[in-house]
This record gives sequence, structure tokens and C-alpha cells, in this order.
Amino acid sequence: MTITEFLLARIAEDESGARKAGTYSAQWSVGDEFNETVLLAADDQFGHTFDSAYGQIAPHIAKWNPARVLAECEAKRLAINAAWNDHERIEGEWGTCKSIEQMDALGDVPEVVTALASVYADHPDYRDEWRA
Repeated sequence: MTITEFLLARIAEDESGARKAGTYSAQWSVGDEFNETVLLAADDQFGHTFDSAYGQIAPHIAKWNPARVLAECEAKRLAINAAWNDHERIEGEWGTCKSIEQMDALGDVPEVVTALASVYADHPDYRDEWRA
């Protein structure tokens, strides 16, 4: 498995989780009711209450709602594609004219791919040689 394959697999996992959570509601927000923090789904009239000890968690959960995670997944894919396209163009003009697949297999990877993959360093398939 190359670092790009690894990264795209992790993004697909994130996307799958967001889609599953989004079947309930894709947009979440935070409100206050009865002096408690309430996490509200866009289509939920009741919400989920967090007591005062855990109330600070709700804004973080709402910020990372399924719609946001799906947008992040798409943005990461676009960044990966753009980085590889630039890397391939430069390699073709100034380097050895290797394909993206050849460069990826050899570890000649754009820095943005390495940086994005580092978020998943705790995953069992992450390799030490991928560390930036």
C-alpha cells in the first residue's frame, strides 16, 4: 500500500462515518435550554442535552457535523489530486518522467500528501517511513 492509497482509504472511512451520522441530520448546532447545553440536529425538535460538566463538548461536536466532515473529505481529495498533478508536471519537465504510480511506489511524494497522512499516524497501517 502506498501512502496515497493509505490516505485515500482513511478519507473514505471518515466519509463513510459522516454519511452514517448524517442519515440522522447533516447539520448540527448548539443552543441553551434550561441552563444546559443542547446539541441540535437540523431536523430534530428535541436535541441532546449535555450537563454542565460536559457542555463544552457540544460546540466541538456541532462544528464537526457530518456536512463539514464531508466537505473536508472532498477538499482533501482535491488537494491530493492538485499536489500530484503539480508533482507529475514538474517531474515530467525537470525529472525522470516517472508516472504518479511509480513516484508514489518509490516514496517520491508531494509534501501535502505526507502532511495529510500524518493525521492518521495512530492507524495500524501507517508506516514510520511516511513520517514527515
